[in-house]
Amino acid sequence: MEILGKCLASFRHLFVYVATAIELGAMAFLTFDWIQKKLAEAEGLVVPV
Repeated sequence: MEILGKCLASFRHLFVYVATAIELGAMAFLTFDWIQKKLAEAEGLVVPV
């Protein structure tokens, strides 16, 4: 259960970065993380990398 909690905590911070970019009105999002890339693209942000 402890491992699951750590995984969820690490995923949560990935979503916070995308949500912050959206709230700030960003048009693009730069990341090298494939999960963040898919999430940002799904939310309509341009991910150039």
